[in-house]
Amino acid sequence: MQVDLFPADKIAEVTVTTTIETKEVITKTKSIRVNHNGRNPLPLHIRREEIILEPTQDITGLTPVSQQITEVLEYKVGELFIKKYIRPEYIKPTQDGTQAMRVIAVLPSMPIDKCIAGPSLLAYLMVSKFVDHLPIHRLLQMFLRQKVVIDAATVCGWLKAVGILIELLYDALRQEVLNTHSLGIDETPLKVIDKNKKGTTHQGYYWVYYNTLNNLVLFKYQPGRDGGFPKEMLNGYKGHIHVDGYGGYTQFENTTDIIVSNCWAHARRKFIDAKV
Repeated sequence: MQVDLFPADKIAEVTVTTTIETKEVITKTKSIRVNHNGRNPLPLHIRREEIILEPTQDITGLTPVSQQITEVLEYKVGELFIKKYIRPEYIKPTQDGTQAMRVIAVLPSMPIDKCIAGPSLLAYLMVSKFVDHLPIHRLLQMFLRQKVVIDAATVCGWLKAVGILIELLYDALRQEVLNTHSLGIDETPLKVIDKNKKGTTHQGYYWVYYNTLNNLVLFKYQPGRDGGFPKEMLNGYKGHIHVDGYGGYTQFENTTDIIVSNCWAHARRKFIDAKV
């Protein structure tokens, strides 16, 4: 006989009551006002191109009572253009009429003789390459958008020639930078393309000499970090040098003309590391 596990009749009825205690939650919203400095004013020295917009309605006989001015900062892409020097030639006979000479104006002097690049283009290339750090390949791509094709090797030759021309400025800057009794020195590594190492680079250094009193900086590239580089640069210098703990500067510690002042920031950070 099978027993019915779920009989139809109720055996008992139980009522279960669950009590949940709740707490009233009050949310407060706090507004924080952030002061904004607003837009920077547009500089007054920038050339302004005025555009007058008249209403589309008939304004015959009306006199304006005021005007609304809105200034929008725009940009015009740099333009390559050609200076075409035209020099008429003349034949001037002598007073006796027996001879004649050719008369023509002299061309303005150019930075690079027999070069198609004028001073403005050379200046733009130098600033773009060495100040804005734009690769030559990228500059030439920008010129291609104006359908001007220039060979990369040609541009490299221009930059080298201009570099030779401004060596006098470099020498003058070196004298100004070293004309102080407080000089900061540091060396910054950078990767340099090496024609003798195809597919890779070598480790070069920018040696930086900072005239802390006059806020002048001299950058001197060197292929390494040897202590002989600052020794050559500081030949004849007298004063303080502020440096880190690199061993290349220890050669100046026992000299009479140069006083080595170590960097407190480099010393302090070791205490910070120890504290952590």
